[in-house]
Amino acid sequence: MSTTPSSPTPTSPEASHARSIVFLGRERSPIFVTESTRLPTTLAPGQVLVLVELATICGWDVQTLSGTLLGGTPSRGTTADDHPCVLGHEGCGVVVRSHREGVSVGDRVTWGICAPCGTCLPCSLHLNNKCTSVVKLGQTLVSSVALFGTYSTHLLCLPNTPIVALPPDLTPTLAAPINCALATMVNALSKLPPTPTPGQPGASVALVQGAGLMGVYCLALLKERGFRKVFCVDLSRTRLARAAEFGAVALHPDNEEELIQTDSVDVVFEVCGNKQNAVEVARSGQFLRVAVNPQL
Repeated sequence: MSTTPSSPTPTSPEASHARSIVFLGRERSPIFVTESTRLPTTLAPGQVLVLVELATICGWDVQTLSGTLLGGTPSRGTTADDHPCVLGHEGCGVVVRSHREGVSVGDRVTWGICAPCGTCLPCSLHLNNKCTSVVKLGQTLVSSVALFGTYSTHLLCLPNTPIVALPPDLTPTLAAPINCALATMVNALSKLPPTPTPGQPGASVALVQGAGLMGVYCLALLKERGFRKVFCVDLSRTRLARAAEFGAVALHPDNEEELIQTDSVDVVFEVCGNKQNAVEVARSGQFLRVAVNPQL
């Protein structure tokens, strides 16, 4: 699914105001309001103002709304003093103002999901998401930082927000989930040892549990790495058909135990929240739960 907030004319870089969908908290009524925010006429060094082309809905956003997100958010409905924030972090857009070297007006870009300080111990270890003063996209109070969520016509990237240029032929539909879903799966696969050449020992058979977007990304990346066989299990036969298009041996759970023997898979990627049978089929205990709420 996607969100494309309404006027003022989001396609016009000359707009004077941004329009944002602001989340007030689960216990509020209404839980959302639409607010107008004046766009900054000048930017601080490192800031970049982006006109949002497309914002996709991540599972994190869904868990925020359902109240199942561990740790909560600044605007989670728990008291009468909830603070509002603009949700959303996945997306892509066009730069309309820039005060950062190497980023120009007109560039099509995507962005990182947090703005670290760059100086604390976690940052020095390249653990930017663990920064002691991190500002997270889609989790920041509007009273603290304006326009720092993608469910808005405009996004104001902070000085340490990573920004990546997109090729012109990459459509918004393909580009929007790159900074979260695809980046997460790329990181997960980086934990695997190199794929062996034919005839050499090493991981070459995988099982992907879940054929949603994360699962499809995983299939594509495993194929690119040269895995010999990749099983994919999902309840949805429509999703399984898509998984087969990416080279997977598509299995419905009703047939999973018959077709995948115990101790026959080198690595399991669990991306659906159900780890049943996954550990048993893993030959060497290589089991990765990716972007799954630990409460599931």
